[in-house]
Formats: sequence, C-alpha cells, structure tokens
Amino acid sequence: MSSTPSFIPAIELSLQAFGSTGPGLGQRYWMYDVSFNNGGSSVASLASGDMSGTQMRFLYDTGTNVTLIRDIWAATLGLTGPADFNMTVGGALLNGYYLDSLTMTGVGGTYTVLGAPVLVTPSVLGGSADAIIGSNLFASSRLLFDGPGSTLSIEGPTESVPDPGSSALLLGIGLGSLRAWRKRGQ
Repeated sequence: MSSTPSFIPAIELSLQAFGSTGPGLGQRYWMYDVSFNNGGSSVASLASGDMSGTQMRFLYDTGTNVTLIRDIWAATLGLTGPADFNMTVGGALLNGYYLDSLTMTGVGGTYTVLGAPVLVTPSVLGGSADAIIGSNLFASSRLLFDGPGSTLSIEGPTESVPDPGSSALLLGIGLGSLRAWRKRGQ
C-alpha cells in the first residue's frame, strides 16, 4: 500500500531550461504562455518555441516568494503612480500593484490569479527576464515541478491572492513551498 498522496493536475505548464543559478544551486526555466492583464492591456510571453529570439521572457523561480515585472512592461499595463503597497527586496524598496489578472495557459486549460500582486523593478531580472513568476501565485495550490521533464503541474482553483503583508499569504507561501518540496522529494 502506497502512502503517496494523489496528485491530479488541473493544468500542466511547459518550461524551457536555459542555465543554472550557480554551482549546486539548480536550473533556471523560461515559462511559456503567461500573460499579465490590467485595465484592458496585456503583456505576455511566447506560447511555445525557442525563447532566445523573443523580447518577452518570463522566468519561473522556485525560490522566489514574490512576482516581479520590469518597469517598462509595468508602464504598458498602467502600473505607475501611487503604489498599492511597497516591499523591500534585496535592499531596494519596490512599488507593488495588484493586476486585474495573471493567466497561465497549458495542457488542460488555464490557471488564473485574480488581483495578483506584482512588484515593479527597474533592473534587468535574472537571465534577462522581463518578469519572474514567484511562489506567491501558487499559495492555495499544490505544485508538481518536474525539472527533467520541464513541466510545472498545478492542482488548485482559480484564486485571489491575499494582501502581500498578510499572514495568510506568508502561511500560504510556506505551505505551497512545503507541498512542492514533498512532491519533488518522493
């Protein structure tokens, strides 16, 4: 009798490995078919294919608890002016905004986060990324990350994410990370 909990993904996202974060630190992955949506405007990564030729690159980072977007693309979405919230990341105080939605499309359908909190950064992100998808977007979901298979499977409902300073979000991030770790470790 197996003690492994069942995991039935609602959606499976494709990733593209592109380089390591450093000796012994793991692999980096480009994420396909993700769109940030706000006020009728949208910015999106490629639906599939080789990321080396595109200007829109979204990075999936298993170790990042926040979602970041470069200021040039944030301006396209109207994320300017007074911030909805602020957060310090790497010693820099960043403005944060709530997107109308962030949608990820994959095998099996879409995963949408309503009111997705994002931080705006002026710097080029890891590996020339335009956005980093953080674990805060999966706070109420279970994940199955398959590095060798270059996929991220998500089990969970469309959700609204709590305020970034709330204990509910921090608890959700902790549980989401623990669940993902347990699945990878089996």
